[in-house]
Amino acid sequence: MKPRTGLLVFGILLAAAGTASAQLRQGTVELNPYDGDLFGGRFDRSSKQSFDQRLEVNDHATYGGRLGYNFTSLFEMELQYSRTDTAFVTSHGDRFGQSGQRLGDLQIDYYMGYATVNFGHRRVVPYFTIGAGAARLHSDCPTRVANADPRFP
Repeated sequence: MKPRTGLLVFGILLAAAGTASAQLRQGTVELNPYDGDLFGGRFDRSSKQSFDQRLEVNDHATYGGRLGYNFTSLFEMELQYSRTDTAFVTSHGDRFGQSGQRLGDLQIDYYMGYATVNFGHRRVVPYFTIGAGAARLHSDCPTRVANADPRFP
């Protein structure tokens, strides 16, 4: 999604939020598909067995969904899943060659769960959320770098 399109969609949703009459209802289900961007990151040296240098993670699109159930008008449980298919890339000034060179694929899956307690039914409803989750990272690097530690296959 282009930045201008994203800002337009955000503006429309923000304008419509005032007219929406969202209510907390016992026994209702909430579905929320979404997409967005992962703003990369890095793996420091020795955290990735195939490489002995710091690796960057490429920025990429992420997508997923949330499923929530309102047990009462004040208590909700929510599950979330998201996935990003990105890549390892060389960082600035390393010995693998040119910066930004693709070294291998990386899939990131997030599994999360939340519990939310709403305090009241007024126009403004304060709430408290607590959650936990796990991430699954699956890498696929077709070739090893010559300087990699031979102890790791």
